[in-house]
Amino acid sequence: MSTQRETLQQHLSNSRAALLQCLQPLDEAQWQTVVFSEENQWTAADILRHLVEAQRGMAAQIAQIQAGGTGVSEGFDLSRWNNRAVSKNQNKTPAELLTELEEGRANLLMLLDNMGEDDWQKKGRHGSGRILTIAEIFQIVGDHEIVHTNDIEQALNSL
Repeated sequence: MSTQRETLQQHLSNSRAALLQCLQPLDEAQWQTVVFSEENQWTAADILRHLVEAQRGMAAQIAQIQAGGTGVSEGFDLSRWNNRAVSKNQNKTPAELLTELEEGRANLLMLLDNMGEDDWQKKGRHGSGRILTIAEIFQIVGDHEIVHTNDIEQALNSL
């Protein structure tokens, strides 16, 4: 197993453990805690909706880049995509979303396991608009969970 693969597996494992430690004890009222209220109001449940779709989207980007693609289109609107992803999942419960999050992680880890040594440095456009390597996109999946775990914890601690 490559060091790159091991490092990314550990990062993804650590970020997921922290996220689940934050989310699993939430009761119904806490899921409705407002985490963001700038452009749109997002609750803890909305952040989970966002994370489910973001992981799915980044896994698709990785697979496409691995296969020789270029990632998302140059005009990709990340804010619009994020808001649509949260909106289309409004009817899903936190339990359903947590199941989807785990299924998505299994798919992501399968992708990780199937990376060849020459794949890590393949580049494509990430949803952020930056040109990144496959390794960097895997890293971002974990970083993204950490950022939003911290956001949720901060919102809950301010109650």
